[in-house]
Amino acid sequence: MTVEEAINKRKSIRRYKDEPVTLDEIRKLIEVGHKVPSAGGVHPLAIYSIEDKETKNKLCEVALNQECIRQAPVVLVIAADFVKMSSRYSRGGRGDRYCYMEAGHAGQNISLMAASLGLGCVMIGAFNDISVKEVLGINENPLYLIPVGRI
Repeated sequence: MTVEEAINKRKSIRRYKDEPVTLDEIRKLIEVGHKVPSAGGVHPLAIYSIEDKETKNKLCEVALNQECIRQAPVVLVIAADFVKMSSRYSRGGRGDRYCYMEAGHAGQNISLMAASLGLGCVMIGAFNDISVKEVLGINENPLYLIPVGRI
């Protein structure tokens, strides 16, 4: 599939077949999520793969009960270490800006790879940040929840 075909095929998908996403597919999604431009080569993003049913249920609850989170075989979480980026770019909030830009690039790469693999996903930004950090036990700030599944 060409990049143009993936762009044209990509759309937000919130319903998935009851079939697993393979470890190889998850690996590919995470890899392309990390292959993005990063200001100063800082690379402040972490991408987590959540497959555990209990954790997905908790994430669903702290994300306005968006059922696609519960239903998806896997939920990717893109989170950023704002302190790491801001230690390099402290003037005028540039560090935060660069984290958001990088997360957007990562989300787009993941969306396009999902389309090319015949998977569907949706970008979710409506959630309680502190609760997501607590559910996952992470220090980074969550920016995207990305349910992924077969369509």
